[in-house]
Amino acid sequence: MSKSGRNFQTQFESVTDYLTDKLSYAAAPVLQVTLIALVLALILLQNLQVDPDLFARVAVGRLVEIYGGVVTRDPFSYLQTVDVWYDHEWLAGVFFYHIAAAWGDYGLFIFKLALAWITIFFLIRSAELYTDFRPSAYLLPAVGVFGYASVWGTTVRARVFTYLFLALLIYGAALFKKKRDTRLLCLLPPTMFLWANCHGGFVVGLFFIGVFAVADLIENHSRAWPLFAALAACTAATFINPYGLGYTLYIFQAVGMNRIDIPEWRPPALLSLEMIVPLTFAAISAYSLIRRRISLEGTILVLVTGYQAFSHARLVPLFMFTVIVFGASGAQTLLKEIWTRKPRLRIVFVRAFSASVFALLLCALIRVCLDLSRPDSFSLDYRDYPVNALEWLRNERSGGNVLVDFNIGSYALWRLYPLYKISVDGRYEEVYSADTVRSAMELLDPNTPKLAERIAHSPADFILLKTNSEMHRRRDLYGSDWVVSHQDENFSILEKRDTETSPVPGRELPVPEIWRPLF
Repeated sequence: MSKSGRNFQTQFESVTDYLTDKLSYAAAPVLQVTLIALVLALILLQNLQVDPDLFARVAVGRLVEIYGGVVTRDPFSYLQTVDVWYDHEWLAGVFFYHIAAAWGDYGLFIFKLALAWITIFFLIRSAELYTDFRPSAYLLPAVGVFGYASVWGTTVRARVFTYLFLALLIYGAALFKKKRDTRLLCLLPPTMFLWANCHGGFVVGLFFIGVFAVADLIENHSRAWPLFAALAACTAATFINPYGLGYTLYIFQAVGMNRIDIPEWRPPALLSLEMIVPLTFAAISAYSLIRRRISLEGTILVLVTGYQAFSHARLVPLFMFTVIVFGASGAQTLLKEIWTRKPRLRIVFVRAFSASVFALLLCALIRVCLDLSRPDSFSLDYRDYPVNALEWLRNERSGGNVLVDFNIGSYALWRLYPLYKISVDGRYEEVYSADTVRSAMELLDPNTPKLAERIAHSPADFILLKTNSEMHRRRDLYGSDWVVSHQDENFSILEKRDTETSPVPGRELPVPEIWRPLF
């Protein structure tokens, strides 16, 4: 290469390095927030599965519209249910029903995505209050996006309200703790009213604000009274519900219930891919605790949520969100140590990030816009649900009791009520005793002794089975009286009849009709 060519290359590299250096500092917060939002949207677009419990929530919203209030006895099951049905997600059901009725699948997904974005926004704002270097507040949300995105994986669960309101509560309490700003504290009681009627996770919010109050009392003594006032007002707000005091007592009893039969309440598999990010966050929090880079309230909350996360898989997100807020300063310190020892690594990393982030953002933006710009053709994934089988049942039979799997019950009650009643669904302790659920599930287990005798004494008129299940292959265990009336690629319906008929295929059901019930 000639001397002039080498000079041009050197000048070009200098200009490029200068621009990337400027971009890395001037635009870092905007770029990182945009990148987090787009990557989160991309991840959620890869999983369009419908949550098994969504349909029961939507059904409750429909009942509230019909009756003008909540119902206290379950109308959907033919089995014995609890005397009083305390639905701790009834208001979430109202939101979901009206969104589904108006905008269908697209509306439900956009609603979930919007709540996810707002949640992360408040977590980042809270993290900024706990670090003296603003860009470090974006580090853990950016690094952990592939881990915590799964909490919004299926569309859509009532617990999205717990994540949203918890993030808002943390920000309000942190704003007071760091700047003695009481403006957001005034919003916490009405927020708690909504939270208590949308999801039982509001007890987590009461615990968090209690920890903030105690920590502030220890550090600032009498100046902590606004937090205690907010805690008292938030506690009082939980009593404003359609069920009265009994609802609050039920929720606090439910907190201690043994849910070991439900996979998400078991300890997480530490060696699974899903735990890579939570374990990384655990390491960062341990480093932060050792270096004393976490506040008193942060120390308590990280330790408590960490213990709960590694005891119950469902609570892992709470731990990750806590570390995002209180681990920002520790992550900043860790990076400083690395950059001090490897200064050249820092320069290379920052420049590589700045040079590549625009291309990544552009690609992500194009993909998200393409996927979300066609609401009429947008559809969630219903492959795990008996769409055609239940459509056949609605059109070819006049009613009865349907024995269904635990995870299918919610969809079945939404599509079949009031012509049919189902055995059990995912509402579990809200509606059924553990013995009721266990007995119903045993009727779908080919290893259950005397299955033919037990099904004969069951009120079931129809049995819904997955076509590829062992129970379907061994359906003769039910006895000769039970025959296949319908069978498609994924599901079959068994019916107690005198003479066997040939299986009748169900017609294809357009997806938008799924949100139009019979009641």
